[in-house]
Amino acid sequence: MNAPPPGLGTPFPVLWLCGPPGVGKSTSGWLLYQRLAAAGTPVGFVDIDQLGMNFPEPPGDPGRYRLKTANLASLAANHRAAGARCLVVSGVVDPLAGVDRGQLPGIELTLCGLTAPPEELGRRYLGRGTLPEELARVLAENEEFERAGLVDRHVDTGGLPPAQVVERVLADWHPPAAASDGQPAPNPPAPTPPDGPVATLLLCGARAVGTSTVGWEVAQRLQRAGIRTGFVDLGQVGFLRPAPVDDPGLHRLRSANLAALLGRYATRGSRHLVAVGSPRTEDDLAQYRRALAGNPLTVDRLTAGPETLADRVRRRGAGEGPQLPGDLLIGRSEEELAAIAAESAREARRLADAALGDLALATDDRSVEEIADALFRLWDHAPETVMPAP
Repeated sequence: MNAPPPGLGTPFPVLWLCGPPGVGKSTSGWLLYQRLAAAGTPVGFVDIDQLGMNFPEPPGDPGRYRLKTANLASLAANHRAAGARCLVVSGVVDPLAGVDRGQLPGIELTLCGLTAPPEELGRRYLGRGTLPEELARVLAENEEFERAGLVDRHVDTGGLPPAQVVERVLADWHPPAAASDGQPAPNPPAPTPPDGPVATLLLCGARAVGTSTVGWEVAQRLQRAGIRTGFVDLGQVGFLRPAPVDDPGLHRLRSANLAALLGRYATRGSRHLVAVGSPRTEDDLAQYRRALAGNPLTVDRLTAGPETLADRVRRRGAGEGPQLPGDLLIGRSEEELAAIAAESAREARRLADAALGDLALATDDRSVEEIADALFRLWDHAPETVMPAP
């Protein structure tokens, strides 16, 4: 256990589920987060990959493992200050060095390595699209990781549903009691001052309008042009249950985490950042503007008509697009999806009536590439090298 720095009191518990691809880290981590919250433990959750979306890869940090760990320290402090009693993390760690615990002051880190028999991992890998000729290499890397002894404990997931995996994890790791331990929450560390302003484009809109898909396309296009760029999904870096009474939409937590990520990406050369999220009022947006003070923030609200939103809700419900923790559309019935689509249409009207954001861009009957083209034309801070042809 790491010794806490002066003034932090009791170390903050962080449980990190790690292991090879396909072993069930994200699924088990999300289920554990839900279970702890349902039992009354104030808890946060983050997938570690969400803390390293700074492209191209920074020099000297292959895999961005040190970047992710440094960002985890900031997010853990912000979650603790917002009332969390522990944090659940899922994702890979450096297969050669594990986690540099020295980057996590004041944190009681437990690394729990999920494993599975080679034959079962093989089936899972092939089911995820791993090419047969790559399978031997991936399995060998997994064996090397297990032999390295980089984790505090192992849990064999072979043949087990996620609920039983969670049971085995909790047999060895006990979350803190929900009651306060009498220690004040520490002030989160101030974000690293950027070397220069970072121009941020924040995409928002009604549910299923496509902010994540479009935002990722914009970030990828900047990256392909050789422009170091950060990407932040605000929902993915702001999971906390229960939400604080004075921050029900979690925008104070998410804006603090955005500022921390922006500061660290800036020190690695990023001058552009794309964020996607769900601010719903000008008060919500004001928190992001305050958090990013000194850095230009452009808020673009994506819009779509009721039929387009209903189609996108149905597609998300069917599993199209990236599979992210916390997606409430996956597995819903047709009736539930129809009700969600109707609410999304009402939400779109409310946002339009409030004229939320600096810009508004219609996405109906447009491809993702066409929407990205239009965004670059509207964004005052878009680099010339990515501007689409007239």
